[in-house]
Amino acid sequence: RVAITAGLSDFPSITNMMNHLKETKTVATQVNTCFVTCMSHTQKGTSFKQEDVSKVCPDSPTCLISLGAPRKVEFTTKTGNSNDDLLSYDMKNGSLVTIKPGYQPYFKHRALSPTEKEDANPGPRCTYLLYFRELAPARTPENSPVHSTSRNSLMHSLPSPSNDSGSRIVLFAGDSHFTRLKPNLLGKNKFRVHNISKGGSRISDTKTSLEKFREDNSDVIVQKLFLSVGTNDIRYCRYSIDHLSKHLKLLFLRAKNLFPHAHIFIQNLLPLPVNNPYVMHNVNSFNRLLMKMCEANKVFFIDVLSKFINRDGLRDAEFFAPNRFNCHLNRRGTGQLARIYITLIHNLSKFSFNPLVRIT
Repeated sequence: RVAITAGLSDFPSITNMMNHLKETKTVATQVNTCFVTCMSHTQKGTSFKQEDVSKVCPDSPTCLISLGAPRKVEFTTKTGNSNDDLLSYDMKNGSLVTIKPGYQPYFKHRALSPTEKEDANPGPRCTYLLYFRELAPARTPENSPVHSTSRNSLMHSLPSPSNDSGSRIVLFAGDSHFTRLKPNLLGKNKFRVHNISKGGSRISDTKTSLEKFREDNSDVIVQKLFLSVGTNDIRYCRYSIDHLSKHLKLLFLRAKNLFPHAHIFIQNLLPLPVNNPYVMHNVNSFNRLLMKMCEANKVFFIDVLSKFINRDGLRDAEFFAPNRFNCHLNRRGTGQLARIYITLIHNLSKFSFNPLVRIT
């Protein structure tokens, strides 16, 4: 495996591909490095590898181009051991995979050995995998705006926060899905957790709550911000939820401005009662919209819906209050939700969130 970071004029084809990626609207990145892996048809695949996140620009995607003989490339979570966490792509000659920014600390990848069918195909006998990235400039302690750690690598360039652990917190904000989560149980005496969620809150109400919290707590550093919104907004959307994209964008921008050091997460909507068909339609529409907004604004998308539906894709009654018109979780459902957030608070890499991968 060879890294080409300088003297690119000696590799005109790679230079042309790099320039094309910079001009492609779906990539639009200032890639400056190409890692080339060459494998003959007799060579076995590679083992899972993880990026050195201290060297990769956190706001830049990774572009993988395959040339020559076909090979399968797999991605999995850092701690993934099951097929549930596995993403597989058949890379043919000229295939391009674009991995969105933010995946590097949590995912690893490998190239598989060719199958007998692939090995028997006429044509090229070698596979070239070209990984285009933007390497972050080397920083010295004097000019480095961010400490070089895997968790900070996702952040924009910011002044280093205070080392006072007492001022660092995890913050929950949003609607009634969060109100029954107990901060002391979530933190387990290892993290300070604050919960400012309120029943009935809409997206605009949550934004106001965040602003009020920052005004009253100007000295705290929010490390992780968890949001739950939308349930009380779609109740008033009989025909379309598209206008909510504007409210979500304002919420994300304001949260990033108020808490610049925070990893921001938002959960998708839980299944709602079936007494209003248009509301159920809006749940799915909102979750699709939310995924797109997270992708566009670099906010982590948490799929909690899948944890609360049965095999038929319907709301699992064992997790919800007995009244079929009630949208709130019961004690068992609250415990299920709490376990998801305990994992996110205490060991982020164990949670298999959507890596926002696109293949063309």
